[in-house]
Amino acid sequence: MVNGRTARQLGYAVSPCSRKRIEESFGLIKSIAGQRKTRFRGLDRGGWSVTFCAAACNLVRLHMLPADAG
Repeated sequence: MVNGRTARQLGYAVSPCSRKRIEESFGLIKSIAGQRKTRFRGLDRGGWSVTFCAAACNLVRLHMLPADAG
């Protein structure tokens, strides 16, 4: 349970929306991109694999942006 002093802060009200968006991305990376268990050894190759999967997930989410966003 969260105390009243924490719940009064403006950042606490914004946090659930951004947290949901971030957790959805991690869920996609783990389930669809197969990154629950990495196939590569080492920070360089493993990091590259995660970056590649995150970029692919961003491309999938790209169509959901409003047309006038840029």
